[in-house]
Amino acid sequence: MAEWNNVAGLRVVGHNLAQSTNDLLNRFEELGFTPNAEGDMQLNPDLQTAVDALFHVLAGGSVEVKITQRGNPDIVRELQGRLAQSQADSNAINKRVGFYLGVSG
Repeated sequence: MAEWNNVAGLRVVGHNLAQSTNDLLNRFEELGFTPNAEGDMQLNPDLQTAVDALFHVLAGGSVEVKITQRGNPDIVRELQGRLAQSQADSNAINKRVGFYLGVSG
């Protein structure tokens, strides 16, 4: 095992991802999802309310979303397209292998 992969009991693990899912996650990072340098990763504070809402939905609750300032429409469409592609690719891979192989967007 690589020395960097066992620091104070912390381990790095991998997940199977469709390339398009990996690309989507990388684009999130490029756009500032976690804007801090290595070793100081934190969630972008502007996303905290949305993430808290997500947690409530995942825990069985419901939320209302209000967009107070629209973002760049080209980037919004890009991200929507990347998410759709990620889901399509992940579903195609899982159907092809006949079982759930990896994380999808």
